[in-house]
Amino acid sequence: MRSVLCVCAIIICFFNIAINSGDALRCYSCSAVTGQRSDCQRNVNTNTIQATFCQPGYPSCMTLVMQGNITRGCAQINACHVLQHQHGFLSCSTCVPDLCNDQSYNNSITISSFSLPLALLMVLYFSLKMIIY
Repeated sequence: MRSVLCVCAIIICFFNIAINSGDALRCYSCSAVTGQRSDCQRNVNTNTIQATFCQPGYPSCMTLVMQGNITRGCAQINACHVLQHQHGFLSCSTCVPDLCNDQSYNNSITISSFSLPLALLMVLYFSLKMIIY
C-alpha cells in the first residue's frame, strides 16, 4: 500500500512540474510621482500599465512607496526588508500571484501550485491509513 502511495506522490510531483515549468511570474511595472493623477497610483489602471514577466531570482511582485514616488514591478523575496532602511521609505508590499501588485497589498502570498497536490496527497495518505488500521 505504501508503494502505491509513493507512486502517486511521484506522479503528482512530475505532473505539477510539467504544468508549471516555464511559467514566469507577471507583475505590473510602472513608476510615478505620488500625488499626481497617474495610472500607476493607488489602483493601477490595468488597461494602460504594462505587465512584465519577472526574470529568474525575482519571484514576487512589489509595490514600493518612497517619499514622492511609487514604484511597481518584480522583486526579490527580501526586497521590502532591505528597502525599509532607505531614506524616504513609506511602505512596501510584496505578493506572489500574477499581476497581484495592482493595489496596495500587505505581503499577500497565495498557496503555491505545489501545495494543493501535496494537501491532496496527505488527505489520501491519512484516509488510507484509517482504512487499513
